[in-house]
Amino acid sequence: MGLRPDSPDPAHGIYVFSVRGAAAADLLGAIPPDRGSQRHRAPGVAVFRAFHYLHEPGGPVARKGPIRSRHPRRAHARDLRAASASGVRARVLALHCRRARRGVRLGLVGGVTRYLVLAGQTLVAVALAPALAGFIRWLKARLQGRRGAPPWQPYFDVRKLFGKEAVVSHTASWIFKATPFLVFGTTVVVASLVPVVVAQVSPFVVGDLFAAVYLLLLGTFFLALAGLDTGSPFGGMGASREMTVVALTEPTVALSIVALALNAGSTSFSQIVAHTLTQPSAALGPGHLLAFAALFIVTLAETGRLPVDNPSTHLELTMIHEAMVLEYSGPYLALIEWGAALKLLVFLTLAANLFMPWGIALSLAPMALLIGLGSVIAKLGVLAAAIAVLETRVAKLRLFRVPELLSVSFVLALLAVMSTFLAR
Repeated sequence: MGLRPDSPDPAHGIYVFSVRGAAAADLLGAIPPDRGSQRHRAPGVAVFRAFHYLHEPGGPVARKGPIRSRHPRRAHARDLRAASASGVRARVLALHCRRARRGVRLGLVGGVTRYLVLAGQTLVAVALAPALAGFIRWLKARLQGRRGAPPWQPYFDVRKLFGKEAVVSHTASWIFKATPFLVFGTTVVVASLVPVVVAQVSPFVVGDLFAAVYLLLLGTFFLALAGLDTGSPFGGMGASREMTVVALTEPTVALSIVALALNAGSTSFSQIVAHTLTQPSAALGPGHLLAFAALFIVTLAETGRLPVDNPSTHLELTMIHEAMVLEYSGPYLALIEWGAALKLLVFLTLAANLFMPWGIALSLAPMALLIGLGSVIAKLGVLAAAIAVLETRVAKLRLFRVPELLSVSFVLALLAVMSTFLAR
């Protein structure tokens, strides 16, 4: 009668088997799907077996026999066709196993390249950290009318300290000796989490924000323990002051980045950068601006800059960071100074690439990496110049006035979170 049932009827040779097109064009690109299956494409990837029965939508049923895929070596020599009683023909190509294995190898190479770029990005941050600290000192001296040391002077200082012998107090324990390695190591790990040159290269997709905050807090905690470990009165005084500052700065850092994470829907630094790039207008919103101001104030406090602390002073009554490291010398002091410079670079990179991510590399292409490196150096130079100008215009606050400034930064971060939440 020319009618066709929708349900299978094996007794009359109706099986309603079909071949669907592949959803991923890169996996089954060599297999041309039939036009009928394109209109009824299902999500996912259709894997072709060694043989498959065919049902042509809109036409009679091909039930002469199973349609077998042709041999890979004879893929371009002939077509294997299956004909039904009504003359319906169809063709099924074979999947090449060699191409599948090659794709696996290419994916492995891509993963290796990803980790190599991550290692290179971390090494770039570690190498540029002393230059950033030296640039701030040099520019600050120029603004004050002095000649000052060259920007690469911290490299010479670190090299000189590594060549000296470390003097350790006989009352110091293993904490005093392990702290420089912990401070430097945790800062390097945080630098690997932060998008410095490439936006999406870190393998730690979830929890970058909280991992970075707690790793920085871990290094500061052990540095305070080392200040108490030697029994020096200056070390204990510096440790007490540092813990007071940290108690106000670490929550502010978390809240500042949470204000960005609310819009991005993730605490991953890479996701935050991607969201800011896709919605540039959000960078001028009140939540972003308040969070940036809070993070900049915290950067001054965490890295021991004016007006919270003076990195160039050694007066006992005003020291905070220098009081804790007063007992260190030689390679131990070199690691701590290098770690402090790297911590400054990490905070400025967070302020630059999370709030102003334009120019950061979005792929692993050589030209994109060069543009990302140049953009991050330019943004770090602008922020370092702002710090140098600020330190020549303001004086150090009294110790009892420092919590007031840090409370202001915490309120700014809290307002940024509330503004972002209400604007969603």
